[in-house]
Amino acid sequence: SRLRVFGVAVQHDVLPALAEAVLKMKLQHRLFIVHDAIHAPDAFGLRYRRAFEGMLTIDHLQAGRTMTAERMLHAWRQMDYGQLAHWGVPEGLIKRMFLMLPDQFVESPFKDNSAHMLDAILAVLLAAKWVLKNGEWGVGARSKSISADSLRNGLRIVSFPGASGHVAFTQFEGTEGGDRLESMHILRQVQNGDFVELGHVGAGRVHLEP
Repeated sequence: SRLRVFGVAVQHDVLPALAEAVLKMKLQHRLFIVHDAIHAPDAFGLRYRRAFEGMLTIDHLQAGRTMTAERMLHAWRQMDYGQLAHWGVPEGLIKRMFLMLPDQFVESPFKDNSAHMLDAILAVLLAAKWVLKNGEWGVGARSKSISADSLRNGLRIVSFPGASGHVAFTQFEGTEGGDRLESMHILRQVQNGDFVELGHVGAGRVHLEP
């Protein structure tokens, strides 16, 4: 192949097979830019990192420097599987979780975009609260259900310090808009088998560490 730069965005469990294919074709010395590879350490282990020296990764910021992130971490550290049963989680599900992830609450909660998931839930709840407060029921007024347009209107004014950073959305223009206003990705490079942070990408600009 004449290509010198490859962008990779695949499921984590596909990475090993893809890496093996690249090694077989002896293309590992080309520049690879991989999305969220750092969050798949088992799939992209030390052997591959050494083989792909110089590879770049663009990773979602997993934890914002906010009070919400601190509270999320504190709450996570206080949790255990016994509490899940108390909150009504089915016993069979708890047993399967424990067998698969016995150290779940010992590890960091800031992985696999969990903070983003929490913020997404909070954003929708805050938007729904705004709709209820302002009586903007929209089409679903008779059944007391919130229409998609009404919820979208609520999301326009959502702004809060989330676990993944500040959460707000760009304005809608027709069918366009609604993207996260302050989205940020961490730029890393594989150096001597380790992921080394180079800077971050956000607001349409690349910011490199001094």
